[in-house]
Amino acid sequence: MRLATLAVISLLSVSAFAQNNVGFKVGGYFPTDSAVKNALGDTWLSYGLSFGAVEQANGRRMGADIEFVSRESSGNRLFMGTLSYGLLQPFGNGWARGQRASGTAPYFAVRGGLTYADYRIGAVDASPVLLNANAELGMTFGKNLNLSLRYDLMTETRGFNFSGATIGLKYTVVSF
Repeated sequence: MRLATLAVISLLSVSAFAQNNVGFKVGGYFPTDSAVKNALGDTWLSYGLSFGAVEQANGRRMGADIEFVSRESSGNRLFMGTLSYGLLQPFGNGWARGQRASGTAPYFAVRGGLTYADYRIGAVDASPVLLNANAELGMTFGKNLNLSLRYDLMTETRGFNFSGATIGLKYTVVSF
């Protein structure tokens, strides 16, 4: 039921934010909390969607981002889904006049949102909704490929902190 609720929220956000482009993301997630790393390992798969951007002045864009992380290890399990919205700012003249350059362009993004975390670690079994803030540094290559380093900061829950860094690739599949 909880997963179905998250899926419905995710699908609704697609229609709300798909105003410019849609991209698929995949990467490695590296938690920073030692108790979480001991229970679930220190490298996890991250995947998600990035939804286009509402164009603002000087190439700034507002957009949504959905990221999922799941992991099982030694009887412990975790599923996290993060929905965040925020500002993406290119450095220099990377996206002049509403168009991405055909070369490379560095950017910085800051977002805020919510993370749904469904986990069982030892005797603790919980499904809280956490506050999330994330910052991302990245580089676009052409119109479709992004390489990024992102840090997600989340509120602690029942002695666990799921904050961590992601190294990821995004490929834009639809632009309109």
